Amino acid sequence: FPRAAKLGIVGSQTPFLNGRDYTLLGPNIHTNGVVGVAFSTHTCVPRVAHTGLEAVSNVLRIERCKGNVVLELEQGDAAHLLIAALRKQRGTERVDSRLFARVTSAQGESRVFQVTGGNPAKGGIALDTLRDLSPGQNIQFMMQSASEHSAITTSHNPRVCFGVSSDHGFTCPEVTTQMFGGATEGGFSYGMPQPHETQTDCGSVFTGSTECAVPGSSVTLDLD
Repeated sequence: FPRAAKLGIVGSQTPFLNGRDYTLLGPNIHTNGVVGVAFSTHTCVPRVAHTGLEAVSNVLRIERCKGNVVLELEQGDAAHLLIAALRKQRGTERVDSRLFARVTSAQGESRVFQVTGGNPAKGGIALDTLRDLSPGQNIQFMMQSASEHSAITTSHNPRVCFGVSSDHGFTCPEVTTQMFGGATEGGFSYGMPQPHETQTDCGSVFTGSTECAVPGSSVTLDLD
């Protein structure tokens, strides 16, 4: 379904419940696989929100990078700019929560990745992504907000909504019959409809999809 929007949620792990990493229930019990439904005539685009994050730096242009490592930004090396931003906003470079980075392409497409490491001696910062970064992209460093956010919002219109529970826990919104969804610590995946000229037939429904495990994030698809 290359022209369809795709949404998915990673189930919570169940090793302490039944000894299986994951559990799919049906006529039989499975430890892996996927269950899905296709809206073949639906053309809406998923909306992704990261409400559980707050910015700790300005938006900066990437000047030099290699793979998933940001080496140099427009105002200097990435590691020292992040340290300076933390000192300015929080008074210390030490943080008690995870750091993230919003990367925006020249076309305006935005994704958020976790910061997995940094080397002040070399100035690089590594992001949790298999996608290669590119000079000219914009980046903004972020961290989890101290306030609690619900990853899922209610609606009076039919919608599908998946979320990522935060480190502070998950607040369940008011129950509604107009929404199908849930939240786990494992995150969700989403795929935008692919233009005809970029479609490839690789036999996978996950082609072009992006995974997100950023706490407090959600993806929503309205069905009306």
